[in-house]
Amino acid sequence: MRFAFRFLGYAMEYAYTSFRRQMLEGLGFWGGPAAGAPLPNFSIARTDCRRVHKADFLGRPLLLICGSITCPMTASASPVLKRLHAEFGDRIAFATLYVREAHPGDNFPQPRTFGQKLGHALAYRDRDAIPWPILVDDVQGTLHRALSSLPCATYLVDAGGRVFFRSLWSNDPRVLRQALAALARGDAPAAGQDERRFLPLLRGLGGMHEVLSRAGQKAKRDALRQILPLYVVSRIAGLFRPLPHLARSVAALTTGVLGLAAAVLVLGLLTRRAGRAAVARPERLASG
Repeated sequence: MRFAFRFLGYAMEYAYTSFRRQMLEGLGFWGGPAAGAPLPNFSIARTDCRRVHKADFLGRPLLLICGSITCPMTASASPVLKRLHAEFGDRIAFATLYVREAHPGDNFPQPRTFGQKLGHALAYRDRDAIPWPILVDDVQGTLHRALSSLPCATYLVDAGGRVFFRSLWSNDPRVLRQALAALARGDAPAAGQDERRFLPLLRGLGGMHEVLSRAGQKAKRDALRQILPLYVVSRIAGLFRPLPHLARSVAALTTGVLGLAAAVLVLGLLTRRAGRAAVARPERLASG
């Protein structure tokens, strides 16, 4: 509960200018529509400046994905989501809700105008070659706040506009495929939401350094100060491109473990040799 209040306190500062590690504490669904609740009403612009409303999406299921160009989780989700779109896109509509910047930097600061936010959304669309519509939330994050303000959450909505399932992250293919398949079959969801963190975060780390570098030096400095261990893993993971995001992180962690083991082994050998030399030296002095 302590983490929840701390997270909610930082969430109140919606358009923050610098990432802080406290934003990761208690990360979970502390609000927003749960399974069975209606998706909030909205009137929002797309990247083509056409305005759309919740009613425009009724009559067909919808996967609504939160994301931003400075979010490593968003970058790692794009390959996953495009595969799912190829599999389910004929039965379920996909749309991304462009939200606040997760790691604002020099190149992509926290938007202060809608035009600036629209530019960021277009850059995200082009970077990840997104084939579905991108909805651009207002600078105040009206819809995003109604959905709990999480950086990369995903809401699967049925044809009647009610939440069928929600996930803390949009980059977990197994979780999302199960939910999409259940909705496509007309089955009840096995669970109303998923908040697992380990594999999604590991997948996100695989592309973090690349994303932060594109965001700008400020984003990298903030991560270096606030989440140093994760930043180091992401920096090593970046050396393993073009492996998939998850494989990069696994390779980085394996490299780190092997490197630490090698360092301990070498230190142990050096210590043993130094000890033997110290024992042999008095013996030579005595014999002399």
